[in-house]
Amino acid sequence: MSSDKLSRKEIRNPDPFVRVTSQLWAKLIENQKMVGLGLAAVFVVFVVSAGAVRMTQSSSKEAGAALARAMELSRRPVEGSMEALQDPTAEQKFKTAQEKHEAVAKAMDEVRKAHAGKEAGRTATVFWADAQFQLGKLDDAIAGYQQYLSESRPDDALRLVACEGLGYAYEGKKDLEKAREAFEKMSKEAAGEPAKARAAYHVARILEAQGKKVEAAAAYQKLKDEYKEAAAAREADERLALLAMQGVPMPEKAKDAPKPPEANKK
Repeated sequence: MSSDKLSRKEIRNPDPFVRVTSQLWAKLIENQKMVGLGLAAVFVVFVVSAGAVRMTQSSSKEAGAALARAMELSRRPVEGSMEALQDPTAEQKFKTAQEKHEAVAKAMDEVRKAHAGKEAGRTATVFWADAQFQLGKLDDAIAGYQQYLSESRPDDALRLVACEGLGYAYEGKKDLEKAREAFEKMSKEAAGEPAKARAAYHVARILEAQGKKVEAAAAYQKLKDEYKEAAAAREADERLALLAMQGVPMPEKAKDAPKPPEANKK
């Protein structure tokens, strides 16, 4: 059976690739500081590797092999980087991050065009968009993320990555309203508290960036109340402290907030 078509049984029971990548996504969100685009290098390499392996075992062997070759570039470190220091045996290195992003973008672009409509092509589109973001080509990044979201299945493991990337790209263009819409979409699609908390944090900080500080404070507090153990809750607490220093009134905790009056009893 083609890797691009799922049986009813597979829909009810997502394959190991989807389950494992979703779990890793949640783990990275819970334990990693919220900086940069959010596409952690380890996660990127894992997802591409797992996807390539799965596809090479299906009828899309050629597409999977092409994606695997493109993946090799994402593994190659940049001279002087932490990756290079951690892997001193790596024979091939990029001289600059710019060179690496350009090479990855070119390789992923070839895969997504040659295998359009296939899982490998869709996966390559996400990483092509990410490379475009890193290169500062925000319009191309937005187009890539939107293409993936329009073509992928609702249970595809990279949809959260694409939603978050889309939000960051719009934020980079100073289109904060569309950035907030992208992060709200991420919140709706997220499964599990860590991912939902991260999306909620993004929505709150966009509200803050829009100058809606009272609304932002309420959103940060709501995040803290609903996702107490998430890393995003700690970030929200820091933002609340900064807003308080600016004289923004602090919202009450959900549990302490006054309850609505009961309906009149007959």
